[in-house]
Amino acid sequence: LLAWAIFLTCIGLGLLHHSLMRPYWKQHRVISQPAQQVFTPPPLPKRTPLENAVIVILCRNRDLKQMLHSLASFESRFNSRHGYPYVFLNNEPFSEHFQANIRHLLEQYSGASAAFGLVPTEHWSYPAHIDQERAAAVRQQMAQAKVLYGESESYRFMCRYMAGFLHQHPLLQPYRYYWRLEPGVTFT
Repeated sequence: LLAWAIFLTCIGLGLLHHSLMRPYWKQHRVISQPAQQVFTPPPLPKRTPLENAVIVILCRNRDLKQMLHSLASFESRFNSRHGYPYVFLNNEPFSEHFQANIRHLLEQYSGASAAFGLVPTEHWSYPAHIDQERAAAVRQQMAQAKVLYGESESYRFMCRYMAGFLHQHPLLQPYRYYWRLEPGVTFT
């Protein structure tokens, strides 16, 4: 309670800079934007032995802003103490801009490595035995029934990939365990 009172007094007297009260995810920016203030995380604590594990992220280039938010949150709450590597997967090649921004953020926190890979086309498409016209009609029915992601063909491909093929990706073969991380999530 005393610490809280001191904190509020410091704010009232203007002894704390307003940037210290900004949420951590707002302190990170895309590299191409001008810097207003660069956040420097505290020194890393001693690392604990790691499991043979990796953080897996299935996202797209357009998810960069949300991904930076998720990574900043995850790194500050967990991975800055452990340094687990990351594997980013996409059904299209990641842009250099995306990769540079991700690596830049990771260097600021844990220094964890990041690998970027492609989902094979045969894993992110219809199997040969699927009637695509019927699948389109069913998606249309789900959209009319307001089923969440009902109309999304890409969502169906993602579910199929995550349920059946993710563990076969070559970038995941060296690992025994994986955790999934999504764009746009916050860890508290």
